[in-house]
Amino acid sequence: MGTPLTDGAIRLDEISLLHVDDDPSFADLASTFLEREDGRLSVETAGSVAVGLERVAEGGVDCIVSNYDMPGQSGIEFLETVREDHPNLPFIVFTGKGSETVASEAFSAGATDYLQKERGTDQYTLLANKVTNYVEKYRTEREMRRRARAMEAANEGIALLDEDGRYVSVNEAYADICRTTPEEIAGTHWTSTLPDDEAERLRAEAFPELAEGSSWTGEATGVRADGSTYSKRISLAALDGEGHVCVVRDITERRRRERERRRYEHMVNSMRESVCVYDEEGRFELVNDYLAEFYGTTKADLEGERSTLIQRLREEADSDPFQALLDGERDEIRGEIGGEFPGHGHTLLDYRLTPLTVGGSVEGAVGVARAVTDRKQRQQQLRRYERIVEASGDPVYRLDTDGRFTFVNDRLADRTGYDRADLEGEHVSMLMNEADIERGRRLIRSLLTGDDDRGTFEMDIVTADGETITCESHVALVVTDGEFEGTVGIIRDITERKRRAKELERKNDRLERFTSLVSHDLRNPLNVAQGRLELARTGDDPDANLDDAAHALGRCQRLVGDLLSLAREGDRIDDPDAVTLRTAVENCWRHVETGEATLAVETESTVVADRSRLQQLLENLVRNSVEHGPTGTQSQAPEDAVEHGSTDTQTQSGDAVMITVGDLPDGFYVADDGPGIPDADRGRVFDSDYSTSDEGTGFGLSIVREIAEGHGWSVAVDESDDGGTRIEFTGVDAA
Repeated sequence: MGTPLTDGAIRLDEISLLHVDDDPSFADLASTFLEREDGRLSVETAGSVAVGLERVAEGGVDCIVSNYDMPGQSGIEFLETVREDHPNLPFIVFTGKGSETVASEAFSAGATDYLQKERGTDQYTLLANKVTNYVEKYRTEREMRRRARAMEAANEGIALLDEDGRYVSVNEAYADICRTTPEEIAGTHWTSTLPDDEAERLRAEAFPELAEGSSWTGEATGVRADGSTYSKRISLAALDGEGHVCVVRDITERRRRERERRRYEHMVNSMRESVCVYDEEGRFELVNDYLAEFYGTTKADLEGERSTLIQRLREEADSDPFQALLDGERDEIRGEIGGEFPGHGHTLLDYRLTPLTVGGSVEGAVGVARAVTDRKQRQQQLRRYERIVEASGDPVYRLDTDGRFTFVNDRLADRTGYDRADLEGEHVSMLMNEADIERGRRLIRSLLTGDDDRGTFEMDIVTADGETITCESHVALVVTDGEFEGTVGIIRDITERKRRAKELERKNDRLERFTSLVSHDLRNPLNVAQGRLELARTGDDPDANLDDAAHALGRCQRLVGDLLSLAREGDRIDDPDAVTLRTAVENCWRHVETGEATLAVETESTVVADRSRLQQLLENLVRNSVEHGPTGTQSQAPEDAVEHGSTDTQTQSGDAVMITVGDLPDGFYVADDGPGIPDADRGRVFDSDYSTSDEGTGFGLSIVREIAEGHGWSVAVDESDDGGTRIEFTGVDAA
């Protein structure tokens, strides 16, 4: 008999089977035979779907066997509920109500298999085999999914290769290192990611070890999909005779930094200045050749000795300035010190100490000292170093007199998408256009002939990916012994600042336009209302004058409503959604006073749009067509016309206008069979002051344009097939 799991020892290969059947005697019998058929099966029973769902929610179920026809909820409803949270869990429908219809319904709902109850015990053998097979497959696929997720989450590039050396699968990190996609690299041979000579070297070095069941780790030069090369560390391991796993890490940056460190070390040793690193006790930890020579000794003899400079600093000061430097209480220590040096006699040295920070912690100090024999040269050198230090947080570059890069920092390389080695030695035209280069030349000429040694100009940088970045370059001259040697520049990205300036200018223009419209268009109807009220007070036909005053105030209300529609930033679309165009048009028709006008909707398109703003656009177009339709008797529109931002509150009756909404290849149109718009006026129909009606506000099509452009659509006016007006919207995204 099937029982719930106990607290005893759990077999690793145990299969937890949940059998749901409203017949407890059959469920117990089936459980007994299933556990006899396969000792791995541990069967639990549930007499209803509700109890079964509670057990599934607890977790740990490997497979479900369920009856079809049960009171309350059927086995298919049970299956559909399980599939919401467990799309891959094995689920077998085991029922006595067998038919093709039931089987089709089960498989359509996501059943793993369908089995009809029969007489005898052979059915339990078949059922037990199905359960174990499906669970083993389920567990294998689950483990593969787990491994795939782990593979994708890894920072290293991981790839699986088959026995022929072809990529079976790679994670995103591996594809990114190769600058391609997993789909592009799958199926290719491993040699495609290496130069020919490197591939032959790996065959000779790595594969003999792999053939013996061992693993191999080493470094190689890789080839990316774009043809560029890079340094990588490779780890290979055999997969039980079924191929190999390959783990790759891009070490190009590590190698670049190592080369840079050696270059800097060589540069420091070549400097005609004393450079050293002090440890926290004030001992020489590292010295350059010039410092050792200046002391008349060797680097090996000097390193590890206490510095007389640090000792004097501590003795002559009330506090300990060196310890304050190490504790982060000072940014630097600088000054002058005199002393006797072998071969140099009494020499005055200018020194500067700065903290040595490694991994965010101070581990000593860097000292630079030079003999004060040429103060002018010292000052110029200090200015150059200070400019580089000031620029260290921003993209910085140095150009020679021919406009070629002699130095770029990592920030500039990262921002432009190039390697430093790709830029250094190249002309500035690699990043700048000729017009900006000429502006830079004019600035340099003015600095060389003026009193200032630095200035600023705007320019555009074109990155390796083709992106254009608007920048502000702060340029300073590099002059040594009165000779111009080039320039150093700090770059600031001002793209966002320029965008904000343009946005502010646009808003100011918009505000000025609204101010003009309010002051101009509202003045006339307000004057009319005021005059009519004066006449009504004098008793001169009060009813007629009050009607005219009310009409004038209604026009003011319509003007204010349309101005508000424009003022709420019609060019901002914040909530796009899938909107059925037919539904939007029909809703619009119900909200607009259309008189005897008729509507033809010839579209079934669904577009991506802000539902309320699209509704407003359509209402304005319908009102515009009704207002300017065939000549007839006019009637007053409903009060809510202003609320919907209408162009006018007048509609037509008499000769009824026909309005048609239809599809375009990449959008839709709204057309009518009215009198149309003269060719001479089509260029300004979307202006806020355009109207051919004495009662119109002139803002209707302006609002239409604002809403369309806010969606990123293009809007144009043309003649309809019936000689009327046709407004076309293109660039519309279909849902």
